[in-house]
Amino acid sequence: MPCDLRVRLGSLVLQNPVLAAAGTFGYGVEFSKTVSLKQLGAVVIKTLTRNPKQGNLPPRLAETPSGMLNAVGLQNMGIEPFVQQMLPKLKGCGTKILVSILGESEQEVIEMVECLDQAEGVDGIELNLSCPNLKGGQGGRETSVSRHSLTSEDCAGSVAGDEGRGYDSTSTPAPRPPPPAP
Repeated sequence: MPCDLRVRLGSLVLQNPVLAAAGTFGYGVEFSKTVSLKQLGAVVIKTLTRNPKQGNLPPRLAETPSGMLNAVGLQNMGIEPFVQQMLPKLKGCGTKILVSILGESEQEVIEMVECLDQAEGVDGIELNLSCPNLKGGQGGRETSVSRHSLTSEDCAGSVAGDEGRGYDSTSTPAPRPPPPAP
């Protein structure tokens, strides 16, 4: 008998708790021929900014004995090219699509949320509030975009309110399960 692995993030229901994290899976399209996206609970698209961003100059990656360090610097095509070129390619992929965004101001975040709200195929939005490898201190923390400064009213719209979409400022996070016994 199969297990029910569904999980809830606010009003968004995922078929399982396995997500391809932002930054590790590109735009999702790149892996669609090697990984069955429908087996994932969701794909979190690499962080998008309003305008295209080149990211940091190489070297961007460094291998370490325990893994890898990266300082890509949020290289991305920008939100509008993503919505026009990549998002349609993800249609029918069989899993939820969450889009990570970073704005340089509260107003820019609101505009990006509104853009994604109009786009078909976006199930939820992740706000990137901390990217330590950006020059000039760009990131949600440094631009005062935070949970305390960006309210649900700022982001009101169908992403905020439609059943099955990801943003729900009224829900409380589920309690964490106890740690496994030793």
